[in-house]
Amino acid sequence: MKIIVKIFKRYDIVLCQEVHLSEELIKQLVDKISTSSIPYSYKLSDYIGNNSYKEKYLYLYRSNEWKVLKSYEIKKFHDKFFRVPYVARFQNLRKYHISVTLVGCHTHPDNAYEEIKTLLNNVYADIKAKLEKKDRFSFLFNLIYCLSLCISSNYNKPIIIMGDFNASGSYLNKKKQAELDKILENNDLMWGINHTCDTTIATKCNAYNRFVFEVKNKERCIGNTKIYKFDKNFKNMNKDFL
Repeated sequence: MKIIVKIFKRYDIVLCQEVHLSEELIKQLVDKISTSSIPYSYKLSDYIGNNSYKEKYLYLYRSNEWKVLKSYEIKKFHDKFFRVPYVARFQNLRKYHISVTLVGCHTHPDNAYEEIKTLLNNVYADIKAKLEKKDRFSFLFNLIYCLSLCISSNYNKPIIIMGDFNASGSYLNKKKQAELDKILENNDLMWGINHTCDTTIATKCNAYNRFVFEVKNKERCIGNTKIYKFDKNFKNMNKDFL
């Protein structure tokens, strides 16, 4: 538990997958992570899955920095996923012109290509359309939007798709990776973690876990993306980990 707490405290927002804990245990975890100056809260999905195996998605976040505007399962494309994506839209409490929509998805290994393709083509387009519709009909938003443009050049509402996509190795060969690269390009999206990265603690090098960003936010919102090797830091107990 101490190791997990130290890892979580590195981040403002964390997506956890394959969760099978009771909500009571999650509350205990949140209490251990939280301090008086940096409190954490969470959003937890129901058990999700269309077969006998089901799991929960969990978002942990610093509640003094962010609030959740909305969280929901994407049921519109339920027939395309073994586990439908779970969305959380976050608003920064200190900078009102900053919000972000996170789309967490754990694809099924045997259906990884089709599920990732649906994420990039359908789920992303659906979420983007909803955000644009909300903005178009919100007078208050338009007022804040105009003011924010005057105050800050960093106004944006990025959508980030993330999770264990099983997007490598035997689950996703190079031909299918290339096909997904083309779909990303057509939708003005980009990998935040590329095909040559290793996101596992196994001996083989596989980029199962991924981030997908909008290209327009590459300079404005993304910054640096990297893989934190917690298993090496756990063994070495180096300064970065402590």
